[in-house]
Amino acid sequence: LALFITVMAVWFLKFSPFQEGRERSPAQRDEATVGNRRCPKRGSGKIYFLKREKIKPSFFFSLFILFLLFGLVRGFLNNSVFAVKDFINYAYIFLALPLSTFLKDRQNQRNAYVIFKALIPAIFLLTLFVLILFSTGLVEVHDQFYWWWRGIVIGKATFAGYHFYRIVSSAHLLVLPLLLLCLSLWFASGKDEQWKRKSLALAIIVGTGTLLINFSRAYFLGFFAGLLFLAIGLEKKRWLKAVAVFLLIFIAEFVMLFTLTSGFKTMGFDLLGKRMGTLVSPEEELSSATRLMILPGLLEKIKEKPFWGYGLGMEISYPDPVTKEMKKTRHLDWGWLEILAELGIFGFLSFLSLIISLFVKMKEKLKTAPYFTDKRITIGLGAGLTSLLISSITGPFIFHALGIFYLSLVIAYLSPESQEVNKI
Repeated sequence: LALFITVMAVWFLKFSPFQEGRERSPAQRDEATVGNRRCPKRGSGKIYFLKREKIKPSFFFSLFILFLLFGLVRGFLNNSVFAVKDFINYAYIFLALPLSTFLKDRQNQRNAYVIFKALIPAIFLLTLFVLILFSTGLVEVHDQFYWWWRGIVIGKATFAGYHFYRIVSSAHLLVLPLLLLCLSLWFASGKDEQWKRKSLALAIIVGTGTLLINFSRAYFLGFFAGLLFLAIGLEKKRWLKAVAVFLLIFIAEFVMLFTLTSGFKTMGFDLLGKRMGTLVSPEEELSSATRLMILPGLLEKIKEKPFWGYGLGMEISYPDPVTKEMKKTRHLDWGWLEILAELGIFGFLSFLSLIISLFVKMKEKLKTAPYFTDKRITIGLGAGLTSLLISSITGPFIFHALGIFYLSLVIAYLSPESQEVNKI
């Protein structure tokens, strides 16, 4: 939150750091007002105040923000102090404004690409480390480390059988779309780009490992929907070959992961079958059963105020599937139904219109982008967005702070301010 406020303040106050000696465009040199407003030197860097170009948000972006603010007000009127907390998650969409300016620079696009590609191995190493701690018995569920992981990292560690633990972290939400972005570029990379293929292959291998350790059905569903999206712009034969190679990697990692954690007792297919079986019989798993118990109350809320919704921070009462006692929760785990209940039909349609407008812009960008790589980046971002939208059927992934951040990244990349096409 502090970083978000800082970024927005820096962008709003129109200041931009330039390293001394870094080459700037004539327009930047003309617009920089050094004189009395130059900040004191700190090392070799200087800070200039620049004249920032006005950014005009799209109609659908502005419309959604309007309904979002309306949802915040309605949340307050319904005496929900958690309306602010929900609004903070949605507020990350405002990052689209500074990001659209940031992505206008060629070097910034390259740097962002490198950062996101490096983020996947970093998250994987942390996830693997936590899995090893639990699988080897060095830490246990409900001990001090477990509650640190739950409370500080906002993660989960759930025993699934055969010494395997599902390690869940909010950061995994970004791995899902970024993995699809890497796959989009990997599918289209040529033989003369071996170094790119190797770096992408590394990101793909560790990204797949992260999703397997997470072992989320919603992520798997969204991921395979994203794979279908990656077929856009590729020959059918080339796409099928690339998907076949990736599936071999996926299965090999799956077998290796469960074989090692179980001490060679299982290859994991029985656990996979059991987990997927809860889609048909959700009462067999506590989290699925809880989600099922929440659904009737959520649908009732939608029927009571269908057009304007209850506002942000809404609570639902539901019977606990184990104790049968009535409980209250704000974690509804029904992404699309959740926004429908909180913002109503009109707010829901405003968000849906924003999403559709982004896919329309992607189609236009694919027609005008001169570089094939830029087209694959656009398709990769679209596949990532598709994966989050599908995953959000049974989870608030696209409405999570990181989901909204990814959405703001897509909005910024497709905005007119960042339409300077660059080859990474």
